[in-house]
Amino acid sequence: MKILVPVKRVCDPDNANKVKVSDDSKAVTSDGLEWKPNPFDEYAVEAALRLVENAATNERNGEVIVVSIGPSDVQQTLRQTLAMGADRGILVQAEDKELDSLVVARALKALVDKEKPDLVLMPIGGHFVMSPKDAAIAVNRYLKPKFVIPMHYGTFPILEPNADRFVAELAKVSPVTRPIVLAPGEETTI
Repeated sequence: MKILVPVKRVCDPDNANKVKVSDDSKAVTSDGLEWKPNPFDEYAVEAALRLVENAATNERNGEVIVVSIGPSDVQQTLRQTLAMGADRGILVQAEDKELDSLVVARALKALVDKEKPDLVLMPIGGHFVMSPKDAAIAVNRYLKPKFVIPMHYGTFPILEPNADRFVAELAKVSPVTRPIVLAPGEETTI
């Protein structure tokens, strides 16, 4: 099984006091910030690794590919996920100011077309991640994997409490992709 896990970098909260405003006061600069993988994406990488590992025999039954989109220093984020055990990392180079949901969705579509994963682990939930409807549309229009395991719901009060809305939205737009909803700590075999 081939699993694709998008991973984004976030500012290390221990260094948030380094955030600065540009000289013209029109933008926040990231100069001097320290970055790390989004903790929720690290959980997705760990989940992917557990799906391809046979605990009884210690054998790998698949490949975990992590992808990140951003400037060249995002390579450090990819290295951290490779150190966790991911098999390959792909960097799609772009400047942070160029990135929005549509750019990211199109980049992921190109990667899915090239890599043809069996499973894509992606964030849903609303507000600072994709809404259930947007995630369902992205899965159907751009990704089209055989399976999708929704991640991140219920992790913060402002997020969706469960994956029900995502599953309902996905059923409306995608007859092909099967959602697999897991409870925290639950395991599955595909």
